[in-house]
Amino acid sequence: LLTYHRQWQQAVQVAEQAKRQGVFARNEAYRILATIYADQGEHLLKDNNRAAAVEMYEQALAYDPSHQPAAIALTEHYLSQGNHSAAEKIIKRTWKLNPHPKLSTLYSEMIVGLPAAKRMKKIEA
Repeated sequence: LLTYHRQWQQAVQVAEQAKRQGVFARNEAYRILATIYADQGEHLLKDNNRAAAVEMYEQALAYDPSHQPAAIALTEHYLSQGNHSAAEKIIKRTWKLNPHPKLSTLYSEMIVGLPAAKRMKKIEA
């Protein structure tokens, strides 16, 4: 409800408090916190505040590196900026923890312009 009303800081405080009180297991609390930050990032992106959105997606992945929406959004951002190494790092880390078809698509799009030998090396890595 707090995130619906864009009360991000309060939502984070409630989740942190619930974690401290043992309401949620640590991993579940981190997943909830990642979702809060990713939701905030999505809203910031819609408001054309790209820099702040990137910070929120990075925060989401700091709490839960397997958080697919944050990983996809951040990968798309890095690819749009031509930062393929950062995009590749996120794709590979998230894929190992929680594969998603969109990550595969983004990776394919990223390496399409490479020579065949380099593409194969990246795919095999």
